[in-house]
Amino acid sequence: MRTRKSVVESMEQDGLALAYAGQPWTSDKEVVLAAVRQNPRALEFASWPLPDDEEIVLEAVVRDGRVIQHASVRLINDWKIVFAAAGSDGAGLRSVAREFRADRAIGLAAVRSSPYALASLSDDLRADPEVVAASVSRWPSSLSSARMERTWVSEDIWVGGRDSRGYLFGGLRRTKEVIAGCRRFYGHEARVHWGPGSCRENAECWALAVEVLTMLDAKG
Repeated sequence: MRTRKSVVESMEQDGLALAYAGQPWTSDKEVVLAAVRQNPRALEFASWPLPDDEEIVLEAVVRDGRVIQHASVRLINDWKIVFAAAGSDGAGLRSVAREFRADRAIGLAAVRSSPYALASLSDDLRADPEVVAASVSRWPSSLSSARMERTWVSEDIWVGGRDSRGYLFGGLRRTKEVIAGCRRFYGHEARVHWGPGSCRENAECWALAVEVLTMLDAKG
């Protein structure tokens, strides 16, 4: 017969073993705590009422914010839990209520922890210069999720215009790079990619890139 001590030791080696542990262990707080500390994804296999246990859920979300989706309805609507999740992996905000995705403190924490967080935030936060700057300075490709055009969001980040497909162009002053979707180009690279005579010549994209480079140069 398995003892709590042996099951806890097993969870400390592989938290996802909780998926096969069965009752009574998936309802045992000590066992589940050991599991989520080793692998936060083990929260998915915790039995009720442990998904509603603040200590267990907090231990899980501070390690991987995406597992907040496995918390109880009560805790997935708890500001402290959501903020903790945002700070470890802001991609988890896709699972929370709209009010939290419009919360500035949560939004700032989220964009600093995940390149995908900005896309999950409210339109107001996606148009907030500080939030956009915090995201783009760490994850340049996240610029595509911003809801603003032709403005400086910081001393280093220019948000330009969009092409006809909806891709947002921008630039980083310190490196003189053009950002467009997931692409980053120095000026000469942008010309080779989109400029006249290039294999992917695109007058619209080249014009937007030139606009970005002009703004970067003007800023010094």
